[in-house]
Amino acid sequence: MHVTILSPHRDDAAFSCGLTMLALLRAGARLTVLNVFTRSDYAVDLRTVDTALPLVDAVSRARRLEDERFLADVAAMAGREPGSVILQDLGDLDAPLRLSVRTEAVLEAPLTADEVQEQATHLAGRLTSGPEPDLLFAPLALGDHIDHRISREASRLACVAERLCFYEDLPYAARLSSTERKEQTIYAISSNSASLFSGWRLQIPEGRHLKSRFAKHYPSQIAPEVAEEMGLYAGEGCEDGAGAERWWAMPPAGTRVARLLQQCAAPGTLFEEQR
Repeated sequence: MHVTILSPHRDDAAFSCGLTMLALLRAGARLTVLNVFTRSDYAVDLRTVDTALPLVDAVSRARRLEDERFLADVAAMAGREPGSVILQDLGDLDAPLRLSVRTEAVLEAPLTADEVQEQATHLAGRLTSGPEPDLLFAPLALGDHIDHRISREASRLACVAERLCFYEDLPYAARLSSTERKEQTIYAISSNSASLFSGWRLQIPEGRHLKSRFAKHYPSQIAPEVAEEMGLYAGEGCEDGAGAERWWAMPPAGTRVARLLQQCAAPGTLFEEQR
């Protein structure tokens, strides 16, 4: 099975789908991480970048190396070769550079609905230019980051609903109340036959620790305490250090993942549908 993780930025796949990627790799899936907005000048710690380079080049290069380290780590944990995950970059500008807005404004709807749709349609055309994956994981856009919204809408246009899974965006999901998460999730899937979508939960042993470990591969983007925050969120409702990730899909997609994971599930792995 070929699974593509649509990652608006370099860290989103690791933050939001790291445990899922680990389980899929252990089960023998072929993974592609498709990063969209990879040209950036945002870094919380400039000590992580090469100051001899222009800022955009330095940050973009540092983030690429962080991605490579994460993918090598998760592949090794799964007993797969370092290059078992394909890394593809579309090279688009991050929202602050592309839209000439401050970093904080990416959560404040800097584009109209029509502008979001226009950019999503353009992105969807690029997503459909290559082979269609068996499953596409795309962001719910919890937190309303504009780049995540564009990626979500593009996934709807590029992929039939029966092959599409929507993942929770971290760290944003961890900072929303349960009511806010529910409301934003319903809105996110409302254009894709919402009544046919159900929630799925993947829990793996030591998942809380692994969630933080994966996030710490991105020191240019987050402080260590944010990585711990994501680990704590993954551990909610779990026991003995386990951690979980949640995403939404129609039964055909969820069932395909369930069957795959049952073939090669590590002891203690739990995958279940949640109505």
